[in-house]
Amino acid sequence: MRKWIILLSVVMVFAVALPAFAAVQNVKVSGDITLRGLMRRNMTLGGSSGSVLQGDTDTYDGARFGIVGDTDGASSNQDWFMSTVRLRVDADLTDNVSGRVELMNQRDIDPPYYEEGSQYTDPNMIYPAAGQGQNPRTAANQQYQVILSEAYIQAKEFFYDPLTITAGRQKIQFGDGFVVGANQLTGPDPTESLTADEFSAFTGFDAIRAQFDWAPYSLDMFYAKIKEGIVDRNDDTNAFGVNFSREWDVYSAEADVYVVGLIDNAIYSHPLQGLNNLGSRVLDNGRARLEGTEQVYAIGTRGSIKPFDRLKLNGELVFEFGEEAYEIASPMGYYFVNGTRTQDICAFATDLRGEYLVNEVPWPVTVGGEYVMYSGEDRSEKGDSGAYRPMFRGKFHSAIREYQGWFYHLDLSTTPGYTNEHQAMIDATFHPFNNPDVTVFSRYLNFWLFAQPSPGRDYHLGQEVDLKLSYDYTEDLTLSLLGAWFFPGAYFEATDSPVANIDNLANTNVLSGVDEAKHDNITEIVGSVKLSF
Repeated sequence: MRKWIILLSVVMVFAVALPAFAAVQNVKVSGDITLRGLMRRNMTLGGSSGSVLQGDTDTYDGARFGIVGDTDGASSNQDWFMSTVRLRVDADLTDNVSGRVELMNQRDIDPPYYEEGSQYTDPNMIYPAAGQGQNPRTAANQQYQVILSEAYIQAKEFFYDPLTITAGRQKIQFGDGFVVGANQLTGPDPTESLTADEFSAFTGFDAIRAQFDWAPYSLDMFYAKIKEGIVDRNDDTNAFGVNFSREWDVYSAEADVYVVGLIDNAIYSHPLQGLNNLGSRVLDNGRARLEGTEQVYAIGTRGSIKPFDRLKLNGELVFEFGEEAYEIASPMGYYFVNGTRTQDICAFATDLRGEYLVNEVPWPVTVGGEYVMYSGEDRSEKGDSGAYRPMFRGKFHSAIREYQGWFYHLDLSTTPGYTNEHQAMIDATFHPFNNPDVTVFSRYLNFWLFAQPSPGRDYHLGQEVDLKLSYDYTEDLTLSLLGAWFFPGAYFEATDSPVANIDNLANTNVLSGVDEAKHDNITEIVGSVKLSF
Protein backbone atom coordinates (compact mmCIF):
# COMPACT_ATOMS: atom_id res chain seq x y z
CA MET A 1 0.00 0.00 0.00
CA ARG A 2 2.76 2.36 0.93
CA LYS A 3 4.46 1.67 -2.42
CA TRP A 4 1.26 2.55 -4.28
CA ILE A 5 0.92 5.78 -2.30
CA ILE A 6 4.50 6.73 -3.06
CA LEU A 7 4.09 5.84 -6.71
CA LEU A 8 0.84 7.78 -6.97
CA SER A 9 2.44 10.77 -5.28
CA VAL A 10 5.36 10.71 -7.72
CA VAL A 11 2.97 10.47 -10.69
CA MET A 12 0.88 13.40 -9.41
CA VAL A 13 3.94 15.57 -8.84
CA PHE A 14 5.25 14.68 -12.28
CA ALA A 15 1.84 15.33 -13.88
CA VAL A 16 1.61 18.77 -12.28
CA ALA A 17 5.20 19.70 -13.07
CA LEU A 18 5.21 18.44 -16.65
CA PRO A 19 2.91 21.10 -18.17
CA ALA A 20 4.88 23.88 -16.43
CA PHE A 21 8.13 22.47 -17.77
CA ALA A 22 6.77 21.87 -21.23
CA ALA A 23 5.41 25.42 -21.46
CA VAL A 24 8.92 26.78 -21.96
CA GLN A 25 9.95 25.65 -25.44
CA ASN A 26 13.16 27.64 -25.79
CA VAL A 27 15.17 30.19 -23.79
CA LYS A 28 17.85 32.21 -25.51
CA VAL A 29 20.36 34.47 -23.78
CA SER A 30 22.09 37.07 -25.91
CA GLY A 31 23.53 40.55 -25.66
CA ASP A 32 26.30 42.87 -26.74
CA ILE A 33 29.13 44.98 -25.37
CA THR A 34 30.12 48.21 -27.12
CA LEU A 35 33.14 50.26 -26.10
CA ARG A 36 33.74 53.69 -27.63
CA GLY A 37 36.53 56.21 -27.51
CA LEU A 38 35.49 59.74 -28.44
CA MET A 39 37.42 62.89 -29.31
CA ARG A 40 35.69 66.21 -29.98
CA ARG A 41 37.01 69.64 -30.83
CA ASN A 42 35.11 72.94 -30.76
CA MET A 43 31.61 71.47 -30.34
CA THR A 44 30.12 74.91 -29.56
CA LEU A 45 31.74 76.63 -32.57
CA GLY A 46 33.69 78.88 -30.23
CA GLY A 47 31.95 82.03 -29.15
CA SER A 48 32.31 84.83 -26.65
CA SER A 49 32.63 84.12 -22.95
CA GLY A 50 29.61 86.39 -22.61
CA SER A 51 27.38 83.75 -24.12
CA VAL A 52 24.70 82.51 -21.74
CA LEU A 53 25.46 78.99 -22.93
CA GLN A 54 29.21 79.09 -22.49
CA GLY A 55 30.28 75.86 -20.86
CA ASP A 56 26.95 74.08 -21.36
CA THR A 57 26.61 71.98 -24.50
CA ASP A 58 24.74 68.94 -23.22
CA THR A 59 21.00 69.55 -23.02
CA TYR A 60 20.48 66.67 -20.59
CA ASP A 61 23.54 66.72 -18.32
CA GLY A 62 25.14 70.09 -18.93
CA ALA A 63 26.32 70.66 -15.36
CA ARG A 64 28.23 67.39 -15.41
CA PHE A 65 29.62 67.01 -18.87
CA GLY A 66 29.35 70.37 -20.60
CA ILE A 67 32.29 71.63 -22.63
CA VAL A 68 33.79 74.39 -20.53
CA GLY A 69 34.92 77.49 -22.39
CA ASP A 70 38.28 79.17 -21.96
CA THR A 71 38.52 82.76 -20.77
CA ASP A 72 38.70 84.03 -24.34
CA GLY A 73 35.58 82.11 -25.32
CA ALA A 74 37.17 79.20 -27.12
CA SER A 75 35.65 75.80 -26.47
CA SER A 76 37.71 73.19 -24.73
CA ASN A 77 38.41 69.78 -26.16
CA GLN A 78 36.72 66.55 -25.09
CA ASP A 79 38.36 63.14 -24.94
CA TRP A 80 36.69 60.26 -23.11
CA PHE A 81 35.45 56.68 -23.26
CA MET A 82 31.99 55.22 -22.92
CA SER A 83 30.48 51.75 -22.77
CA THR A 84 27.11 50.14 -23.45
CA VAL A 85 26.35 46.67 -22.12
CA ARG A 86 23.10 44.86 -22.89
CA LEU A 87 21.93 41.46 -21.71
CA ARG A 88 18.66 40.05 -23.04
CA VAL A 89 16.66 36.92 -22.43
CA ASP A 90 14.12 35.68 -24.99
CA ALA A 91 11.69 32.95 -23.98
CA ASP A 92 9.47 31.07 -26.43
CA LEU A 93 6.52 29.32 -24.85
CA THR A 94 3.67 27.20 -26.09
CA ASP A 95 0.70 28.57 -28.00
CA ASN A 96 2.82 31.22 -29.80
CA VAL A 97 3.54 33.17 -26.61
CA SER A 98 6.98 34.68 -26.04
CA GLY A 99 8.66 37.37 -23.99
CA ARG A 100 11.82 39.42 -23.85
CA VAL A 101 13.69 41.16 -21.04
CA GLU A 102 16.71 43.33 -21.84
CA LEU A 103 18.85 44.90 -19.12
CA MET A 104 21.33 47.64 -19.95
CA ASN A 105 24.06 49.75 -18.45
CA GLN A 106 25.40 52.73 -20.40
CA ARG A 107 27.93 55.13 -18.97
CA ASP A 108 30.93 57.33 -19.58
CA ILE A 109 34.03 55.53 -18.35
CA ASP A 110 35.76 58.79 -17.46
CA PRO A 111 34.62 60.33 -14.16
CA PRO A 112 32.47 63.46 -14.36
CA TYR A 113 34.17 66.76 -15.07
CA TYR A 114 33.84 69.52 -12.47
CA GLU A 115 34.79 73.07 -13.26
CA GLU A 116 37.47 74.28 -10.91
CA GLY A 117 36.24 77.03 -8.62
CA SER A 118 32.55 76.28 -9.11
CA GLN A 119 30.15 75.04 -6.45
CA TYR A 120 30.34 71.57 -8.00
CA THR A 121 33.69 70.57 -6.59
CA ASP A 122 33.17 67.24 -4.82
CA PRO A 123 34.61 64.57 -7.20
CA ASN A 124 32.63 61.87 -5.42
CA MET A 125 29.24 63.35 -6.22
CA ILE A 126 27.13 63.80 -9.34
CA TYR A 127 25.33 67.12 -9.40
CA PRO A 128 22.12 67.83 -11.31
CA ALA A 129 21.94 70.42 -14.06
CA ALA A 130 21.40 73.95 -12.80
CA GLY A 131 17.90 74.54 -11.49
CA GLN A 132 16.75 70.93 -11.57
CA GLY A 133 16.17 70.96 -7.82
CA GLN A 134 17.49 67.44 -7.30
CA ASN A 135 19.76 66.15 -4.59
CA PRO A 136 23.27 65.03 -5.57
CA ARG A 137 23.74 61.30 -6.04
CA THR A 138 26.91 59.30 -5.82
CA ALA A 139 28.71 58.57 -9.05
CA ALA A 140 28.83 54.84 -8.37
CA ASN A 141 25.07 54.61 -7.92
CA GLN A 142 24.48 56.32 -11.26
CA GLN A 143 27.22 55.14 -13.57
CA TYR A 144 26.77 51.48 -12.74
CA GLN A 145 23.00 51.51 -12.59
CA VAL A 146 21.26 48.78 -14.59
CA ILE A 147 18.11 49.92 -16.37
CA LEU A 148 15.30 48.08 -18.12
CA SER A 149 15.53 48.87 -21.82
CA GLU A 150 13.09 46.22 -23.09
CA ALA A 151 10.46 44.09 -21.36
CA TYR A 152 7.48 42.81 -23.31
CA ILE A 153 5.06 39.95 -23.78
CA GLN A 154 4.15 38.85 -27.29
CA ALA A 155 1.29 36.63 -28.40
CA LYS A 156 1.08 35.53 -32.04
CA GLU A 157 -2.17 34.39 -33.68
CA PHE A 158 -3.97 35.96 -30.74
CA PHE A 159 -7.61 34.80 -31.22
CA TYR A 160 -7.07 35.52 -34.92
CA ASP A 161 -4.36 34.00 -37.08
CA PRO A 162 -2.96 37.21 -38.65
CA LEU A 163 -2.88 39.11 -35.32
CA THR A 164 0.19 39.59 -33.09
CA ILE A 165 -0.10 41.50 -29.82
CA THR A 166 2.97 42.96 -28.07
CA ALA A 167 2.67 44.69 -24.68
CA GLY A 168 5.42 46.31 -22.62
CA ARG A 169 8.60 48.25 -23.28
CA GLN A 170 9.57 47.62 -26.89
CA LYS A 171 11.19 49.12 -29.96
CA ILE A 172 8.81 50.37 -32.66
CA GLN A 173 9.59 51.60 -36.15
CA PHE A 174 7.44 52.64 -39.09
CA GLY A 175 9.15 52.33 -42.46
CA ASP A 176 12.64 53.86 -42.42
CA GLY A 177 12.05 55.51 -39.03
CA PHE A 178 11.65 59.04 -40.41
CA VAL A 179 8.75 59.73 -38.01
CA VAL A 180 8.64 56.70 -35.66
CA GLY A 181 11.85 54.84 -34.99
CA ALA A 182 13.47 55.76 -31.69
CA ASN A 183 12.12 57.32 -28.54
CA GLN A 184 15.20 59.44 -27.86
CA LEU A 185 13.40 62.72 -27.31
CA THR A 186 11.88 61.80 -23.97
CA GLY A 187 15.04 60.89 -22.09
CA PRO A 188 17.79 58.91 -23.79
CA ASP A 189 19.94 59.08 -20.67
CA PRO A 190 17.78 58.22 -17.65
CA THR A 191 20.81 57.57 -15.43
CA GLU A 192 22.44 60.90 -16.40
CA SER A 193 25.67 59.08 -17.14
CA LEU A 194 26.33 59.92 -20.82
CA THR A 195 27.94 62.87 -22.53
CA ALA A 196 27.03 61.80 -26.07
CA ASP A 197 23.28 61.19 -25.84
CA GLU A 198 22.99 60.34 -29.54
CA PHE A 199 24.78 57.05 -28.82
CA SER A 200 22.17 56.02 -26.25
CA ALA A 201 20.62 52.59 -26.71
CA PHE A 202 17.67 53.50 -24.49
CA THR A 203 15.12 54.08 -27.27
CA GLY A 204 12.08 51.93 -26.49
CA PHE A 205 8.41 52.76 -25.99
CA ASP A 206 6.14 51.66 -23.15
CA ALA A 207 3.34 50.60 -25.44
CA ILE A 208 0.77 48.07 -26.52
CA ARG A 209 1.02 47.12 -30.19
CA ALA A 210 -1.20 45.18 -32.60
CA GLN A 211 0.16 43.88 -35.91
CA PHE A 212 -1.97 42.27 -38.62
CA ASP A 213 -0.27 40.29 -41.38
CA TRP A 214 -2.46 39.82 -44.46
CA ALA A 215 0.37 39.35 -46.94
CA PRO A 216 1.01 41.32 -49.06
CA TYR A 217 -0.87 43.80 -46.82
CA SER A 218 -0.09 44.59 -43.21
CA LEU A 219 -1.44 46.87 -40.49
CA ASP A 220 0.62 48.07 -37.52
CA MET A 221 -0.93 50.02 -34.60
CA PHE A 222 0.41 51.15 -31.21
CA TYR A 223 -0.55 53.23 -28.19
CA ALA A 224 2.30 54.43 -25.98
CA LYS A 225 2.70 56.15 -22.63
CA ILE A 226 5.53 58.59 -23.26
CA LYS A 227 5.47 60.31 -19.88
CA GLU A 228 3.42 59.65 -16.77
CA GLY A 229 2.91 62.76 -14.69
CA ILE A 230 1.05 62.92 -11.41
CA VAL A 231 -1.23 59.88 -11.40
CA ASP A 232 -4.32 61.80 -10.31
CA ARG A 233 -3.88 64.62 -12.83
CA ASN A 234 -4.32 64.85 -16.57
CA ASP A 235 -0.71 65.82 -17.21
CA ASP A 236 0.55 62.81 -19.17
CA THR A 237 2.15 62.59 -22.59
CA ASN A 238 0.70 59.87 -24.83
CA ALA A 239 1.24 58.82 -28.42
CA PHE A 240 -0.42 56.57 -30.97
CA GLY A 241 0.34 55.39 -34.47
CA VAL A 242 -1.31 53.46 -37.31
CA ASN A 243 0.65 52.27 -40.34
CA PHE A 244 -0.87 50.46 -43.34
CA SER A 245 1.57 48.96 -45.84
CA ARG A 246 1.61 46.89 -48.99
CA GLU A 247 4.35 45.05 -50.90
CA TRP A 248 4.58 44.05 -54.58
CA ASP A 249 6.73 41.42 -56.19
CA VAL A 250 7.12 43.62 -59.26
CA TYR A 251 10.15 45.89 -58.89
CA SER A 252 10.35 45.00 -55.17
CA ALA A 253 7.98 47.90 -54.56
CA GLU A 254 6.47 48.81 -51.20
CA ALA A 255 4.28 51.61 -49.88
CA ASP A 256 3.11 52.86 -46.46
CA VAL A 257 0.43 55.25 -45.30
CA TYR A 258 0.45 56.23 -41.62
CA VAL A 259 -0.99 58.49 -38.96
CA VAL A 260 0.92 59.36 -35.77
CA GLY A 261 -0.35 61.47 -32.88
CA LEU A 262 1.35 63.06 -29.85
CA ILE A 263 -0.87 64.44 -27.07
CA ASP A 264 1.15 66.32 -24.48
CA ASN A 265 -0.60 67.63 -21.36
CA ALA A 266 2.59 67.94 -19.31
CA ILE A 267 3.45 70.64 -16.81
CA TYR A 268 6.92 72.00 -17.50
CA SER A 269 9.31 73.77 -15.18
CA HIS A 270 11.95 76.23 -16.32
CA PRO A 271 14.70 78.09 -14.46
CA LEU A 272 14.09 81.80 -13.95
CA GLN A 273 16.75 84.16 -15.23
CA GLY A 274 15.91 87.79 -14.70
CA LEU A 275 12.12 87.42 -14.37
CA ASN A 276 11.05 88.39 -10.86
CA ASN A 277 7.44 89.50 -11.35
CA LEU A 278 5.68 86.19 -11.88
CA GLY A 279 4.11 86.22 -8.42
CA SER A 280 2.55 82.90 -7.43
CA ARG A 281 3.83 81.33 -10.63
CA VAL A 282 7.31 81.03 -9.15
CA LEU A 283 7.99 77.58 -7.73
CA ASP A 284 10.81 76.29 -5.56
CA ASN A 285 14.43 76.72 -6.61
CA GLY A 286 13.65 79.83 -8.61
CA ARG A 287 11.72 78.08 -11.33
CA ALA A 288 8.57 79.04 -13.21
CA ARG A 289 5.81 76.62 -14.06
CA LEU A 290 4.53 76.47 -17.60
CA GLU A 291 1.23 74.67 -18.06
CA GLY A 292 0.13 73.84 -21.53
CA THR A 293 -1.13 71.33 -24.00
CA GLU A 294 0.20 70.23 -27.34
CA GLN A 295 -1.54 68.04 -29.85
CA VAL A 296 0.49 67.17 -32.92
CA TYR A 297 -0.73 64.81 -35.63
CA ALA A 298 1.33 63.59 -38.56
CA ILE A 299 -0.06 62.08 -41.74
CA GLY A 300 2.54 60.58 -44.03
CA THR A 301 3.24 58.28 -46.91
CA ARG A 302 6.38 56.41 -47.88
CA GLY A 303 7.34 54.24 -50.82
CA SER A 304 10.29 52.55 -52.48
CA ILE A 305 10.87 50.85 -55.80
CA LYS A 306 13.69 49.14 -57.71
CA PRO A 307 13.11 49.78 -61.43
CA PHE A 308 16.06 47.46 -62.03
CA ASP A 309 18.51 45.62 -59.81
CA ARG A 310 21.11 48.37 -59.55
CA LEU A 311 18.79 51.31 -58.87
CA LYS A 312 16.59 51.94 -55.85
CA LEU A 313 14.37 54.97 -55.31
CA ASN A 314 12.43 55.86 -52.18
CA GLY A 315 10.62 58.88 -50.82
CA GLU A 316 8.56 60.03 -47.85
CA LEU A 317 6.24 62.98 -47.31
CA VAL A 318 4.85 64.07 -43.93
CA PHE A 319 2.24 66.70 -43.10
CA GLU A 320 1.79 67.86 -39.49
CA PHE A 321 -1.12 69.72 -37.95
CA GLY A 322 -2.45 70.39 -34.46
CA GLU A 323 -2.59 73.02 -31.76
CA GLU A 324 -0.62 74.10 -28.72
CA ALA A 325 -1.42 76.47 -25.87
CA TYR A 326 0.81 77.74 -23.07
CA GLU A 327 -0.43 79.48 -19.98
CA ILE A 328 2.70 81.24 -18.74
CA ALA A 329 6.01 82.59 -19.89
CA SER A 330 9.18 80.60 -20.16
CA PRO A 331 12.11 82.50 -18.64
CA MET A 332 14.08 83.19 -21.82
CA GLY A 333 11.30 84.81 -23.82
CA TYR A 334 10.07 81.92 -25.89
CA TYR A 335 6.46 82.44 -24.78
CA PHE A 336 4.51 85.52 -23.76
CA VAL A 337 4.52 86.47 -20.09
CA ASN A 338 0.96 87.72 -19.93
CA GLY A 339 -2.15 85.88 -21.01
CA THR A 340 -2.56 82.65 -22.90
CA ARG A 341 -0.72 81.95 -26.11
CA THR A 342 -2.45 79.55 -28.50
CA GLN A 343 -1.25 78.73 -31.96
CA ASP A 344 -2.08 76.27 -34.72
CA ILE A 345 0.52 73.88 -36.09
CA CYS A 346 0.90 73.51 -39.84
CA ALA A 347 4.21 71.94 -40.89
CA PHE A 348 5.61 69.42 -43.31
CA ALA A 349 8.76 67.44 -44.17
CA THR A 350 10.04 65.26 -46.98
CA ASP A 351 12.84 62.76 -47.55
CA LEU A 352 13.80 61.76 -51.12
CA ARG A 353 16.61 59.32 -51.90
CA GLY A 354 18.07 57.42 -54.83
CA GLU A 355 20.99 55.00 -54.89
CA TYR A 356 22.76 53.25 -57.74
CA LEU A 357 25.23 50.35 -57.75
CA VAL A 358 28.22 51.05 -59.98
CA ASN A 359 29.84 47.81 -61.14
CA GLU A 360 32.15 49.28 -63.78
CA VAL A 361 34.95 49.88 -61.27
CA PRO A 362 37.46 47.54 -59.58
CA TRP A 363 35.55 47.81 -56.30
CA PRO A 364 31.77 48.07 -56.88
CA VAL A 365 30.38 51.13 -55.12
CA THR A 366 26.83 52.14 -54.19
CA VAL A 367 26.39 55.86 -54.84
CA GLY A 368 23.48 57.66 -53.20
CA GLY A 369 21.91 61.08 -53.26
CA GLU A 370 19.34 62.38 -50.78
CA TYR A 371 17.36 65.54 -50.11
CA VAL A 372 15.62 66.20 -46.78
CA MET A 373 13.48 69.21 -45.91
CA TYR A 374 11.90 70.27 -42.60
CA SER A 375 9.60 73.28 -42.69
CA GLY A 376 10.26 76.20 -40.37
CA GLU A 377 8.41 79.16 -38.95
CA ASP A 378 9.03 82.60 -40.36
CA ARG A 379 9.70 85.31 -37.78
CA SER A 380 6.74 87.30 -39.11
CA GLU A 381 4.21 84.53 -38.48
CA LYS A 382 1.56 85.26 -35.84
CA GLY A 383 -0.76 82.65 -34.43
CA ASP A 384 0.57 79.76 -36.51
CA SER A 385 3.63 77.57 -36.21
CA GLY A 386 5.28 76.18 -39.32
CA ALA A 387 8.14 74.57 -37.39
CA TYR A 388 8.32 70.83 -38.03
CA ARG A 389 8.28 68.60 -34.91
CA PRO A 390 10.53 65.50 -35.11
CA MET A 391 8.01 63.24 -33.28
CA PHE A 392 9.95 59.98 -32.57
CA ARG A 393 12.39 60.09 -35.42
CA GLY A 394 14.85 57.21 -35.67
CA LYS A 395 16.55 58.00 -38.98
CA PHE A 396 19.56 60.30 -38.86
CA HIS A 397 21.72 61.49 -41.72
CA SER A 398 24.65 63.30 -40.09
CA ALA A 399 26.94 62.78 -37.12
CA ILE A 400 27.05 66.41 -35.93
CA ARG A 401 24.59 68.94 -37.38
CA GLU A 402 21.36 67.03 -36.78
CA TYR A 403 22.06 66.90 -33.03
CA GLN A 404 22.78 70.62 -32.66
CA GLY A 405 20.04 72.30 -30.67
CA TRP A 406 18.74 68.87 -29.70
CA PHE A 407 21.51 67.27 -27.65
CA TYR A 408 24.01 70.14 -27.88
CA HIS A 409 23.84 73.90 -27.64
CA LEU A 410 25.83 76.23 -29.85
CA ASP A 411 27.20 79.52 -28.62
CA LEU A 412 25.30 81.24 -31.43
CA SER A 413 21.56 80.98 -31.84
CA THR A 414 20.25 78.72 -34.60
CA THR A 415 17.27 76.45 -34.98
CA PRO A 416 17.84 72.79 -34.08
CA GLY A 417 18.95 70.35 -36.73
CA TYR A 418 15.54 68.64 -36.86
CA THR A 419 13.46 71.60 -38.08
CA ASN A 420 13.53 74.68 -40.35
CA GLU A 421 16.18 73.19 -42.62
CA HIS A 422 17.12 71.89 -46.05
CA GLN A 423 19.66 69.07 -46.28
CA ALA A 424 21.29 67.86 -49.49
CA MET A 425 23.75 64.99 -49.42
CA ILE A 426 25.67 62.53 -51.55
CA ASP A 427 27.30 59.36 -50.26
CA ALA A 428 29.19 56.28 -51.35
CA THR A 429 29.60 52.79 -49.86
CA PHE A 430 32.09 50.17 -51.01
CA HIS A 431 34.17 47.19 -49.85
CA PRO A 432 37.92 47.76 -50.38
CA PHE A 433 39.65 44.94 -52.26
CA ASN A 434 36.16 43.40 -52.60
CA ASN A 435 36.48 42.17 -49.03
CA PRO A 436 32.90 41.91 -47.65
CA ASP A 437 34.23 42.16 -44.10
CA VAL A 438 35.49 45.71 -44.65
CA THR A 439 33.04 48.54 -45.42
CA VAL A 440 33.82 52.18 -46.16
CA PHE A 441 31.01 54.75 -46.01
CA SER A 442 31.47 58.43 -46.89
CA ARG A 443 28.93 61.25 -47.01
CA TYR A 444 28.97 64.95 -47.86
CA LEU A 445 26.11 67.14 -46.56
CA ASN A 446 25.06 70.74 -47.10
CA PHE A 447 22.64 72.57 -44.77
CA TRP A 448 20.67 75.78 -45.19
CA LEU A 449 17.66 77.30 -43.46
CA PHE A 450 14.10 76.92 -44.72
CA ALA A 451 12.54 80.07 -43.24
CA GLN A 452 13.69 83.66 -42.74
CA PRO A 453 16.74 83.68 -40.46
CA SER A 454 17.54 86.36 -37.89
CA PRO A 455 18.15 89.82 -39.38
CA GLY A 456 21.64 90.18 -40.76
CA ARG A 457 22.21 86.47 -41.15
CA ASP A 458 22.61 84.29 -44.21
CA TYR A 459 20.57 81.15 -44.93
CA HIS A 460 23.60 78.87 -45.31
CA LEU A 461 24.30 76.95 -42.09
CA GLY A 462 27.29 74.92 -43.17
CA GLN A 463 28.65 71.70 -44.60
CA GLU A 464 29.61 68.37 -43.12
CA VAL A 465 31.75 65.41 -44.13
CA ASP A 466 31.26 62.00 -42.46
CA LEU A 467 33.56 59.02 -42.99
CA LYS A 468 33.12 55.59 -41.43
CA LEU A 469 35.27 52.49 -41.68
CA SER A 470 33.88 49.16 -40.38
CA TYR A 471 35.67 45.83 -40.10
CA ASP A 472 33.95 42.57 -39.19
CA TYR A 473 36.89 40.87 -37.48
CA THR A 474 34.66 37.86 -36.87
CA GLU A 475 30.92 37.37 -37.22
CA ASP A 476 30.62 38.44 -33.58
CA LEU A 477 33.24 41.20 -33.28
CA THR A 478 33.06 44.48 -35.24
CA LEU A 479 35.57 47.34 -35.20
CA SER A 480 34.66 50.77 -36.56
CA LEU A 481 36.07 54.27 -36.84
CA LEU A 482 33.94 57.37 -37.48
CA GLY A 483 35.31 60.76 -38.46
CA ALA A 484 33.03 63.80 -38.85
CA TRP A 485 33.77 67.44 -39.62
CA PHE A 486 31.28 70.32 -39.60
CA PHE A 487 32.25 73.53 -41.43
CA PRO A 488 30.09 76.52 -40.37
CA GLY A 489 28.52 78.52 -43.18
CA ALA A 490 27.80 82.19 -43.82
CA TYR A 491 25.02 82.15 -41.22
CA PHE A 492 27.67 82.23 -38.48
CA GLU A 493 29.59 85.10 -40.08
CA ALA A 494 27.06 87.84 -39.29
CA THR A 495 28.12 90.60 -36.90
CA ASP A 496 24.83 91.19 -35.08
CA SER A 497 23.85 89.70 -31.74
CA PRO A 498 20.50 88.00 -32.37
CA VAL A 499 17.75 87.64 -29.83
CA ALA A 500 15.68 84.45 -29.70
CA ASN A 501 12.39 84.94 -31.50
CA ILE A 502 9.51 84.45 -29.04
CA ASP A 503 7.13 83.54 -31.87
CA ASN A 504 9.34 80.80 -33.27
CA LEU A 505 9.09 77.49 -31.46
CA ALA A 506 11.92 76.20 -33.60
CA ASN A 507 14.17 78.27 -31.33
CA THR A 508 12.94 76.85 -28.04
CA ASN A 509 15.97 74.61 -27.49
CA VAL A 510 18.64 77.22 -28.09
CA LEU A 511 19.60 80.58 -26.64
CA SER A 512 21.33 83.54 -28.27
CA GLY A 513 24.87 84.60 -27.58
CA VAL A 514 27.23 87.44 -28.41
CA ASP A 515 28.48 87.00 -31.97
CA GLU A 516 32.23 87.04 -31.51
CA ALA A 517 32.79 83.40 -32.39
CA LYS A 518 35.97 82.11 -33.92
CA HIS A 519 33.96 79.88 -36.27
CA ASP A 520 36.44 77.04 -36.20
CA ASN A 521 35.37 73.72 -37.63
CA ILE A 522 33.84 71.04 -35.41
CA THR A 523 35.72 67.74 -35.36
CA GLU A 524 34.50 64.43 -33.98
CA ILE A 525 36.38 61.12 -34.01
CA VAL A 526 34.73 57.98 -32.59
CA GLY A 527 36.37 54.58 -32.46
CA SER A 528 34.34 51.59 -31.31
CA VAL A 529 34.47 47.85 -30.81
CA LYS A 530 31.30 45.78 -30.48
CA LEU A 531 30.96 42.19 -29.36
CA SER A 532 27.64 40.43 -29.95
CA PHE A 533 26.80 37.10 -28.39
